Amino acid sequence: MLNENKNQRAVLNWAGMQRPNLVVCAGRELFGSFFPPLLQTGLSRQFRWHREGARRSNPVLRRRLATAQALITTWDGPQFSQDLPRLAPKLRIIAHCGGEVKSRFPRSLFDELTITTAPVPMARATAELGAALLLYAARNVDFYREQMRTRSNRIYNDLHLQGAPESVIGREVAMIGFGRIGRALVDMLRGFDLQ
Repeated sequence: MLNENKNQRAVLNWAGMQRPNLVVCAGRELFGSFFPPLLQTGLSRQFRWHREGARRSNPVLRRRLATAQALITTWDGPQFSQDLPRLAPKLRIIAHCGGEVKSRFPRSLFDELTITTAPVPMARATAELGAALLLYAARNVDFYREQMRTRSNRIYNDLHLQGAPESVIGREVAMIGFGRIGRALVDMLRGFDLQ
């Protein structure tokens, strides 16, 4: 999406400069999960940084953006529009703590700024949730939970005689998209001999 020359020009070379201004758009808990105290110390060595926890743009955030050279975003931070370069004229890079940036930022920003993404930390956890939801829905957990609470043993007899029609073992599953999360999901489900 970004051309080679633009990437080379955008390489951050702050040697000899005072520490650049960094704005981090993240709630307190989410920020702490990405930046534990040791990493916060590292941020303080490299940047003059401020965390803004608001989910929407506000006067404080806009004032901080006016002098920011770098911006860290998360999924619970504000959405930015194509006027971000006007609000943050010194901004050179956005580092997004998450996977999807194409739907998060207007296309024009990719031509003006370096935008990075960090999908790997969340891919396996998201795939794990996907696997849990797939198994929950496919195995009809709510139905069986209700049946097992009744006094009748009929559900046990039916399962013993006919098996579980909802089993995913050996079944065919369609996937829409096959990025990091999709590949991690497939890896997790290999033991079910899915097609």
